[in-house]
Amino acid sequence: MGAGPRETEDADDVYKVTIDRGVSMNEAAESMRLRANALNLQLVAELPLSKQVEAVTGKPQRTITSSVLRCRHAKELIDLNVDFAVSCRAASP
Repeated sequence: MGAGPRETEDADDVYKVTIDRGVSMNEAAESMRLRANALNLQLVAELPLSKQVEAVTGKPQRTITSSVLRCRHAKELIDLNVDFAVSCRAASP
């Protein structure tokens, strides 16, 4: 395994982490859930995007997509406009 995940921040609530090839998808997903919890983010959904893309393209995928949010922010957005009741996405390419 390499030096481990490399994390960057693009905005206050956007994290990008490169995952070493030696890390299994289950390990990566668990790590993402733990990171979300540490950041006080609520896991809303885990989306099977990788499986869908693989079904369409016929090529194996290494992508994890989860919906996470801070409950306080969700409430503020819903109060502003119910159309904003969409959580942010966390993905691992």
